[in-house]
Amino acid sequence: MVQRVLVVDDEPSITSTLSLILESYGFEVKSANSGPEALEIAQSFGPDALITDYAMPDMNGLELAAELIKLFPGCRIIVFSGQSRIPSSAIPGYRVLPKPVPPAAFLNVLKPELAEGEPVASRQPRVLCIDDVESHRYSVARLLRLAGFDVAESSRGNEALSSSPPPDVIVLDVGLPDINGFEVCRLLKAQQETASIPVIHLTASHLDEDDRSESLEAGAYDYITEPFDPDHLLKQVRSALQLRYLEFQRPA
Repeated sequence: MVQRVLVVDDEPSITSTLSLILESYGFEVKSANSGPEALEIAQSFGPDALITDYAMPDMNGLELAAELIKLFPGCRIIVFSGQSRIPSSAIPGYRVLPKPVPPAAFLNVLKPELAEGEPVASRQPRVLCIDDVESHRYSVARLLRLAGFDVAESSRGNEALSSSPPPDVIVLDVGLPDINGFEVCRLLKAQQETASIPVIHLTASHLDEDDRSESLEAGAYDYITEPFDPDHLLKQVRSALQLRYLEFQRPA
C-alpha cells in the first residue's frame, strides 16, 4: 500500500517542493496552504501522515493536527517550525522538527528505510550578514550566532557577489556605500551560481511600500524593516533555509 501524506505550509514553494520530493520516493501526496484547506482536502484524501508547518494564519499546525486526528486517529503527525519553541500539545506521539529540516529527516519519520544513505546536514547553515552600520551588523550577527548559525559579516554589498564559499542565506541591508541592496539582489538572481540563495532585506531607512515592492520584484525572500521582532527574523531565516534545503533535493 502507498502511504498518503498531506503537506501543509502557508508558503506554496515549500509545499510544492516537498511534495515533489516525497512523490519521487513513492508517496501519494496532497498539499494545502492553510489549515482549513487541509481539513477540506483530508475529507476525501484520508491521509496516513500529516507534515505541517506550525506558524500559519487562521489555524496553526497543532490546531490543524488536533482537528485532523478527530477524523483520522491513525494519522501520524509531523510538525516543523522555525520558532525556537512551540506550545506543548496533548496530541499523542507527534514529532516536532526544527527548521531547516533536511528531507532525510522527514523520510526517517515516514519510512526509515528510505532515509538510509540520504545526506543529512553535517554543518551549521551559513548566513552572510551585510550592513555598513557596525553596531547593527554586530547585533544581528550575534542574534544569528546564538541561534546556531555560522555567520560571516561584511559592510559592503559586493561581498554578497563574491563570497566563497557561498552562503545559504544573505541578510542584507539596503542602504550600502558601494551598491544598494536592491541591485545586489538583482545581480545575485541573474547569476546561475547564486540565483537560489535566499536574500532577506533588513533596513532601518527604506520604509515605504514602494521600497518593499522593489525588494520583492528584485527577488528577495522577505523585506523586514527596523525595529523588528528578533524571533520573526530568526523564523524567516529558518524558513528561507528550509526552502533552500528542499530545492537542493528537488527531483529534476
